[in-house]
Amino acid sequence: MALLRKLSRPLFLPPVLHSRPLQNIILIASCLILLIFFLYSLREPEPTQLLPYQIYPQTNDSIHHTVTEFLPASVETGKDSTRELCDSFPKHVLSRIQPVLKTGHGDNKEKLNAQMDSTSACFTPDELIIFSDLDEKIRDHHAIDILAHLPSAHYNATTFKMWEEYLAQKEMQANDVLDTAAQVKHINGWALDKFKFLPMMERAWAMKPNRDFYVFYETDTYIFWDNLFRFLQTYNPDANVYIGSPSPGRRDPKRGDQGTLFANGGPGYVISRGAMKTLLQRTTGPYGQYTDDPLSVKFSYLNHDDECCGDSVLGWVLWELGIPMHGHWPMFSDYGLHDIPFNDQHWCQPLITLHKTSPKDMVDLFSWEFSQRKSQVSSVPNMFHTTICFFFYRVRASNVDLLHS
Repeated sequence: MALLRKLSRPLFLPPVLHSRPLQNIILIASCLILLIFFLYSLREPEPTQLLPYQIYPQTNDSIHHTVTEFLPASVETGKDSTRELCDSFPKHVLSRIQPVLKTGHGDNKEKLNAQMDSTSACFTPDELIIFSDLDEKIRDHHAIDILAHLPSAHYNATTFKMWEEYLAQKEMQANDVLDTAAQVKHINGWALDKFKFLPMMERAWAMKPNRDFYVFYETDTYIFWDNLFRFLQTYNPDANVYIGSPSPGRRDPKRGDQGTLFANGGPGYVISRGAMKTLLQRTTGPYGQYTDDPLSVKFSYLNHDDECCGDSVLGWVLWELGIPMHGHWPMFSDYGLHDIPFNDQHWCQPLITLHKTSPKDMVDLFSWEFSQRKSQVSSVPNMFHTTICFFFYRVRASNVDLLHS
């Protein structure tokens, strides 16, 4: 019987825990721990930190007094209007602001010619960067094939079936059969466009590093350079600045499914020096060696066949790096000239860019700007708003011919 009484105690407990009061204390403590854990699991989750973004107008920009960088245009016998306007163009600004035109070999040639005769007319080959999907000459400029040096993963037709379009175009160039019915039938330039955005960031910085701002635009984008230069006077280039015309992007599951914005490539967008550095930054090891891939490799997985657009990819990459897009609309307008709504949202808002601009409108707008420049006085402050109010009133509301407004 004595043996049985000894065996009735737990065999594997140390003697110190054979005390009944101590066992009760341990039991109560365990229950309290379980209760606290249960209550903790029922707590309200902490609100997810959202990244801010805004859609213009949010602040009163009339407090910013800006002065034009342009000189008044003079009229000289024997000069055409393009040369006259370009003579007044403030070339010194291009040491701080870098224009980057994105096009493609398959772009409409009439639109491309109108672009080179208007928005891009005043830039020398050294001042304007042109990225395309084929190395070729555009007027006196060299269009750079921005896809030529992408990593070999892009050539995997299983992952990127649309990439075959690019390889076929290169083969046609080598065989001197470009610009034929075969190309029109088989080459889909839009399929190649999504691949250009990330390598454009790397190449633009490599070619023209440390510019204050990089202005990216497309063949049918019209830019009022005077207003853009004034607008950028109000921004710190070393801050993370990413601005343009807002379009809805992906939802972020890490931030409570928060919606995001990206800058529509058609109206153009601006990325600051600070944002470019954040975008292109790579981590290094103890001996200075890179420990991660460059931008176009690191995020290449986003450019799959089901992805619509490269501007969406770029916006998401910037978002992932903590740079939200500030949507300044309608200043960066996704409308064509004759499609701009005449309402309170647009009335007397500064206009910086237009999208889907027809070749005729591109040239007419350029001539209209020249006519305004003739009477402009460079010392008049804050014409940033009044010029565009005049533009809307005279050109859009009155439906007058641009050349005679």
